[in-house]
Amino acid sequence: MTTTANVSNYIDREGRCRRRLEWMATTNIEIDTDLLARLRERHPGKDDRSLIEDMARIELGFAAVRDAQKRNALSEDEAIELGVRAVHEARRASA
Repeated sequence: MTTTANVSNYIDREGRCRRRLEWMATTNIEIDTDLLARLRERHPGKDDRSLIEDMARIELGFAAVRDAQKRNALSEDEAIELGVRAVHEARRASA
């Protein structure tokens, strides 16, 4: 694993240009070349690092959704009832 520093510019709340130094730990990985080629075709203009990081974030997001759904699992009847109630509330609020 290696550590690199990235410098980025941003505008603060007062409209001043600022610099931010971000430290990032990196590691080398092996990935199937055909899979990487397919990702490159789907997202032209992105570098390999961005492609892989984006896919990792997407997977972690899906995992978080699955975990939340497991924690808050409703039966089909409960989900329908909740949905119907939300529609009725929205209609009342817009009337």
